[in-house]
Amino acid sequence: AVKQLHDSGQNLDQHEKKNPIIVIKSTVVPGTTRKLALRFPGLKFAFNPEFLRAGSAQNDFLNQERIVIGVSDAGIAEDVVKVYAEWKCPIIITDFNTAETIKLVANCFLTLKVAYACEIANICRILGVNANIVMDAVTLDPRIHPSHLDPSKGPIPITSHCLPKDLFG
Repeated sequence: AVKQLHDSGQNLDQHEKKNPIIVIKSTVVPGTTRKLALRFPGLKFAFNPEFLRAGSAQNDFLNQERIVIGVSDAGIAEDVVKVYAEWKCPIIITDFNTAETIKLVANCFLTLKVAYACEIANICRILGVNANIVMDAVTLDPRIHPSHLDPSKGPIPITSHCLPKDLFG
């Protein structure tokens, strides 16, 4: 896709060429955006991952807890930040690799929480204890956020489009 954008831009005049920024939103292996920027030096890139949940993507997008922008150039960062002028959350501006790693680590941690809840459910089943009561009580501790710790949901299927691919893919 980037090659097609690059090739289609060969016919643009200088003014048109300097404005577009290719913003990568997908979870990628750290180093991906930097490699694209090196391969296509005439294009401008930013890595701006999404932190959206299935079933609440629109709300998550409009009410972001943080915005991460990975760039190689402060001018590109300024242009991408303008898109988020109305958002009231921290904006982290960093390099490509750090931004890509932030997204990957967040996904891995959430997968870890789901796996942990599943293991607690297995232990509770062996003990004859209700895992939901256990986790409901444990997550009342303000240091332990209840997201991704519902033992009744079961494991995330390995074929899921989001979290497991970052650990197993």
